[in-house]
Parts: sequence; structure tokens; C-alpha cells
Amino acid sequence: MFSQQCLLFLTSLLLSLLTITFRFTFVATEDPNKRLNVNPANPPQSEDEESTYEQMDIIGLEGEEKAKYHQREKHKCTYFYNNRYPNAEGGLINCTWYTANSCCKRTEVTSVFSAMDPLYGATVLCRNYINYLMCFFCSPDQYKFYRANKKVSVCLDYCESLYEECKTAGFNKSLIGEAYGNGTAFCAAQNFEVVDSADCFKFDPKVFGSSNRLFPVLPVLLLFVSILLYTLC
Repeated sequence: MFSQQCLLFLTSLLLSLLTITFRFTFVATEDPNKRLNVNPANPPQSEDEESTYEQMDIIGLEGEEKAKYHQREKHKCTYFYNNRYPNAEGGLINCTWYTANSCCKRTEVTSVFSAMDPLYGATVLCRNYINYLMCFFCSPDQYKFYRANKKVSVCLDYCESLYEECKTAGFNKSLIGEAYGNGTAFCAAQNFEVVDSADCFKFDPKVFGSSNRLFPVLPVLLLFVSILLYTLC
């Protein structure tokens, strides 16, 4: 009886191992098996356009409320047409770090990432670089790196870091390191403008940091416990 209980507990632990491995792989990479397939010059279209634009009327606003309106007006989502402003948005899947304050819609993220081809031979960091770059249109700070009728400005060091980490990865049997000479060439080929200034789209490693650290630790710990229990059984 004890042996049977032990085996049941061991099976439960192994299932937990598989579940946690899958969960943290997904969180860390945010569905990374994709290729760049969004034109920064053409914003993705939402299926819910009636909720996309905020109609605001400043008639009757006074004092603090009027000041808040003008402050918000300066920070509208410049990448999108008309008057879109950052708001909370659920179901962003690949761009979850923008959930609390996003310029994009769930349907737009789904549309962009579902149209991508697999990325192969990439490290976790490479996948994170690519994934984060593809979420630029969700950033509430896009007024800093996008101006009307101009390209999306991506930081030079971001492009170079991405290139160095992803040189041995590729799309459609073509390695990034062979197809492009440097990070600037790679980003420019995706229709981004590469700049070395403060007003550019920057990579934020913190959105992936915790899950990257937890991913290798938890499965190993559970595996160790499983082996120990198996020995005792």
C-alpha cells in the first residue's frame, strides 16, 4: 500500500513538473516561434474599432480636470489613426506586460503574431528580443518613438544586442547572421528607423526577468524530489 501511494505521489509530482515547465516556458518566451511580419508604417486593424477611439469633449471642463485632459492629449497613441489613448486591455497574449496600459487591442496582437513563421535555433534571450520588438505598437510611450508620417524609431543598442544574440537563429532556413550584416541592417529591413537617441523604442528585460530565472530552477527542483521519492519507494 505504501509503495502504491508513493508511486501515485511520484506521478503527481511529474505531472506538476510538466505543467510548470510548460507554464514558465510560455511566460518567458510569449509564443516566440514567430518571425517579424508587421509593417511599422501600417498599424494593424482592430476588429473592435468602435471601442478603439475615445471621444472626448472638453466643453465644461475646468481647472484640474481640464489640465488632466491636456496632459493626456500629449500622450495619445500616435501610431494609430484618429484619437486613440492608452487603456487597460486584456488578452494580449504575446504582449501581456502592456495589459494595464496599452495602445493596442487584443485582436490586433492576435492578428500580428498569428501571421508569423517559425523562428528556429534561437536562445530564450533572442526570442524575448524578437517578441518584445514585435509588441512596439502596444507601448503607451509610442508618442516618444513615433511621429506622424515617420517610421518607428528603435534604439541602436537594442538592434545590435538583438542581432548579436540572434545571429545563429533564422526564419525560412535563412540565418539572421547571414542575411544581415549587423543590427542596424536587420531593423532597417523590418522598416524600422534605427537611432542613437533617448527618443527610441528600448528593450525592457524586466518583463521577462522573473520567469527566466524561475524556469530553470523549478523543474530541476521537482525532478530532484521525484528521484528521491522513487529511491525511497
